[in-house]
Amino acid sequence: MAYEKKNLTSWDLAKKAAGCPTPHEARMILGLNDKQFSILIGISTAKYWRWVSGESEPSIAEKILIKKCIEIAKEKGFIKDSDQ
Repeated sequence: MAYEKKNLTSWDLAKKAAGCPTPHEARMILGLNDKQFSILIGISTAKYWRWVSGESEPSIAEKILIKKCIEIAKEKGFIKDSDQ
């Protein structure tokens, strides 16, 4: 994921990632199946299921990407705020 990392402190990155729904919640909000969600985020479905099982969790950059995907979907009218 490309973001202005050089202009953001660790604290700024953490704030951007804060409030990110769990990967499963994000997938449900977006109305995608596991494969579609994995492709959107740029990960394997196996990695997605490791997140869901609690074996691992998304990085800060992945959390920011998940939040951004939801924001864009809302802006484009694919989902409404009440869906979250």
